[in-house]
Amino acid sequence: MKQNNLNEKYRGVNNFTPDELVYYLKKGYNASDLAKLFKTTTNVIEKALVEYEIDPPHVTTKEVLDLYRAGTPTAVIADKLNITPLAVFYKLVKSRKVSIKQK
Repeated sequence: MKQNNLNEKYRGVNNFTPDELVYYLKKGYNASDLAKLFKTTTNVIEKALVEYEIDPPHVTTKEVLDLYRAGTPTAVIADKLNITPLAVFYKLVKSRKVSIKQK
């Protein structure tokens, strides 16, 4: 039920869904890029990323980077920190340690 309420909240007001956020994040878009794309503010995008558990606030980028630099696979990082692999990916993209070539 919570997911449906979030979908309605962001689809109705800001015209995006979690699937759309994930799609563009995988292409390497950051919160600022997403805000421009969906014609909203960066704050709205950042709040949505937290609410959709794409950018969990209880895990810092430093924690992810430390494990990543130590050679820990992203799936293992996700398990260790109890977050999704997408959240690990987003933290790495946000820190500019991983980049995606856009076509």
